[in-house]
Amino acid sequence: MNPSNYQTNRVIRFVNRNLQPIFNFRNLREFKVWLLFMSLICHFSMAQSNPSDTTTEALSDETLSAVLPESDALESYEVVAGDSLSAIAVRFGLSLEELIHLNNITNPNQLYVGQVLKLRLKPPLWPELPVPLVLGRLEPPLISQGHVAILSFGLSKTANLSAQFLGTNYHFYAPNPTSQAAILAVPVLTEPGIYELDLAIEQAGQTQKLKLPIQVIANNYQKESITLTYESSNLLDADISARETAKLEGACQNFKPEQRWQDAFASPVESVYITSEFGILRSYNGGPYNSFHRGLDFRANATIPIFAVADGTVVLAEALDIRGNTVLIDHGLGVCSGYMHLSQIDVAVGDELKTGDQLGYAGDTGMVTGPHLHLEVRVMGIPVNPAQWLEP
Repeated sequence: MNPSNYQTNRVIRFVNRNLQPIFNFRNLREFKVWLLFMSLICHFSMAQSNPSDTTTEALSDETLSAVLPESDALESYEVVAGDSLSAIAVRFGLSLEELIHLNNITNPNQLYVGQVLKLRLKPPLWPELPVPLVLGRLEPPLISQGHVAILSFGLSKTANLSAQFLGTNYHFYAPNPTSQAAILAVPVLTEPGIYELDLAIEQAGQTQKLKLPIQVIANNYQKESITLTYESSNLLDADISARETAKLEGACQNFKPEQRWQDAFASPVESVYITSEFGILRSYNGGPYNSFHRGLDFRANATIPIFAVADGTVVLAEALDIRGNTVLIDHGLGVCSGYMHLSQIDVAVGDELKTGDQLGYAGDTGMVTGPHLHLEVRVMGIPVNPAQWLEP
């Protein structure tokens, strides 16, 4: 498994279980303890007594310099009994992803006594933050195309935070003044590179603005060519697509300001068989690869019931031109799940659903080549990889 994928594919499972506690800190010390605790439980990998192969093809110097900021020198550390990669990373001020990259580790769960690890003693991601910001964290520190990351800050004084990143406005959430967090999403077609996040800090009637660099890295999405019938081809019209996208984005942005999910999302179908992955670049009827798959496709016929992946409120339940019969659920904090191409809708706008509640049946409505369920997850209206959110 690619080390970066090991880190990124677990971010949402980590956040689903643990985003809520960030909103209940009584002081900065509790916030810092939480960061240490989360690093340990999310990536726990105890040292083993026997060595095993933990190397893979080395990253180039150019790649390493892009991933890890420069520092004065490389240090080394010899693993002792009871060590874990996460504990070592915290001890030396590194993220787990950086420690894995630096040592070309393929399996973070295999660590042995006597193993020598390279350490790059580098400055913090954002070394100088103005008052009232006392600690900033981005998990993971590098965001992949089509994925999300959690941006969080500790606060020494009461303040309200907001941000703009890649053209999307984000609000931070917290019921107390000691910590705030937001979920950032990167669109699939964003070019890899370093982008500025514009952070606004409102305090005592004054607004302070700050620019923070965030690096977006590439995902190697595959390509797929699809042949549609003449009738379905009419739905490729750009105006139809734009209207439908605007409707979905609008519904997702009228969200409740609290987290409704408590764990990783449940499966929307009883028998899981993925027929098409998220992010695949698509060509229709021999045209250019200028579109991408915005969700996960599950094999399912019209007799298969579809279930809500998490608690939430139905914000859309209607027939759309491209996605067919569609249900959209607001899970709070700008996170929505969408269920498309249904043969039957069993819920209405305003309905409150619990995880596992039936909302309809799979089908082949809209622009399809056969019956299935198309599942989308959107953050502030941006499609992101549902696989990050689902149980493994």
